[in-house]
Amino acid sequence: MVILIVDDSKMVRDSIKSIIQAIPATIHECASGEEAVELSRQKRPEWILMDIEMGTMSGIEATRQIKNDLPKTNIAIVTMFDDAEYRREAREAGACSFIVKSKLLELETLLTKKKSN
Repeated sequence: MVILIVDDSKMVRDSIKSIIQAIPATIHECASGEEAVELSRQKRPEWILMDIEMGTMSGIEATRQIKNDLPKTNIAIVTMFDDAEYRREAREAGACSFIVKSKLLELETLLTKKKSN
């Protein structure tokens, strides 16, 4: 499995890597929506764990572009904002999951559940 972690905080990226370390995967990471679009084209990840608020391109816009290029890629929005509007926007952009950062432990379950299906 190839996973791309996208968050402008290295601390958050490191936390996510720590949580999913037991999953056999090649993990790539980047800090912006623009980088996520480019890396997804190069690495073709099965999963992208995407923050929403980052620099000039939001995670929602990056999700939209990635799903346009790679429609089978699974994208989980990982954000600190548990907001109905963000959930709606994420779903409309093509994200298949929405995880609040206070519940990062759910990532391992999400990735292993989807992998076994």
